[in-house]
Amino acid sequence: MAFAQIPTSTADRVTRPGGQAQALVRESDRIFRKTVACAAERAGTRARHLLATLPGSAEESRIVWSFQSRLDFCLSGYQGIGFPFKMLRGGFAEIIYHQEFPDGLRIDGTPDSAATAWTEPRLGSGGNEASELSHSAARCLVVSHPLQARNLLATEPLSEAEQHVFDEIQPLLGPCLFQGVKFTASRQMLRGLIAEAALGYAIARRDGFDKLATAAAAKK
Repeated sequence: MAFAQIPTSTADRVTRPGGQAQALVRESDRIFRKTVACAAERAGTRARHLLATLPGSAEESRIVWSFQSRLDFCLSGYQGIGFPFKMLRGGFAEIIYHQEFPDGLRIDGTPDSAATAWTEPRLGSGGNEASELSHSAARCLVVSHPLQARNLLATEPLSEAEQHVFDEIQPLLGPCLFQGVKFTASRQMLRGLIAEAALGYAIARRDGFDKLATAAAAKK
């Protein structure tokens, strides 16, 4: 089963390089990105459908598990390795982000009321509240600091350059969190959250926030 084991999770507080643990995380990340790229190449439309679901919802679970045979094929030779749903979402989002927006996020103007409203958590619609709060924080970060988000997604995963951008991002997350909410995530997980938020924001700016809001309301 592709999800039988999780080599990386929110318990992996990856910071500076060093030691065997860092080497293992780097190797698991390499396998993860190779696997997601393989699956996205053969099921790109399904990956987009996944990103349209609410995090933690039954629909998200249904679509993720529909990837099972494809992931098994792409993971051939790596038995016993699996990835959390959040990482799969983030991995697919980053691939699509670079495909559709090769120049990254536009950095112009200040967020208007529609952009600010877009960052709010989408609760009460069948998703997981804790998961949606983390996605909301990522959307807030991307809308408030698009330059840092664009710079992050331009770096190689788990590189020193990525760590440098994360050092800039860390103090910017606080104002995006709801009071009493504690946010912990590995670099891999946070990169994925930011990738999905950046993709969503770029699409919203291109297609219009009103159109997306109407589509989201129709799904409730």
